[in-house]
Amino acid sequence: MISVIIPALNEEQSIHHTLASLRAQDLDPTEFNTIVVDGGSTDGTSRIVRSYGAKLIIADGAGIARSQNIGFRATRADIVVFTQADTIMPPDWLRKIRNEFARDENLIALTGPVEPAGGPIWFQIEYAAWNFIRWFTSLFPLPLGMFFTSGPNIAVRSWAFEKIGGFDEFMPAHEDGTLGKMLKKLGKVKFAGPLFLPIYVTISPRRSKLGFRGMHRYYMFMIGDLFPFNVILPKRIWKSIRIRTWMEMLRVRSLSESEVARRIAVLEKRP
Repeated sequence: MISVIIPALNEEQSIHHTLASLRAQDLDPTEFNTIVVDGGSTDGTSRIVRSYGAKLIIADGAGIARSQNIGFRATRADIVVFTQADTIMPPDWLRKIRNEFARDENLIALTGPVEPAGGPIWFQIEYAAWNFIRWFTSLFPLPLGMFFTSGPNIAVRSWAFEKIGGFDEFMPAHEDGTLGKMLKKLGKVKFAGPLFLPIYVTISPRRSKLGFRGMHRYYMFMIGDLFPFNVILPKRIWKSIRIRTWMEMLRVRSLSESEVARRIAVLEKRP
């Protein structure tokens, strides 16, 4: 059994496309279910979720990481698949995921390319390059090899997800990539694509709202979380990059300025 878990907050403009693409999967409907964890939407998100027959859990103020962990605790599936509410999956997405795990009992986690549907050309180039980097770095063993997971396209065996403690609920961003770092230390992982039989999904271009500079700060933050940039760069420069990136990501989530300031004050105390 597979459970697809989707965190959502005010997603009425996009989540129906996500749920429709799940309904169109060529996997037998008895082999998977869908769980949407609503972080307190004030629009029609919950109504749309119910219309598709997905399981709905209301978790006001939960945030992305906590919502995904709540969704996990609500399932007994052998494999949990995490995606997001602006994502469209090809019809063979879940079948390919199921087959990869069935083919290799040692495989504990799987991810693949994430492709934007439109947006500025620089944004599309960023994602194409990032997909290649994710694939290439996954080919090497530790300590050189890395497993960069991405929120719209993650599949993991339930026992492995539980063993690492799930998503880090404290992080304002990149909780999905940190998950991959922990999973690679635990066992065999795989990036499916982008060159051979990719297991890919398509996302909306809304992440480009960060702007060119914001996206690059975000990628610096992600890479720095996985590589020792805090050693290569002076501490004050690295700290400035991290704080600016946290602020960008928190503001994109439509938090009040007072809440952003409160969280930043806590995050600044982290090493």
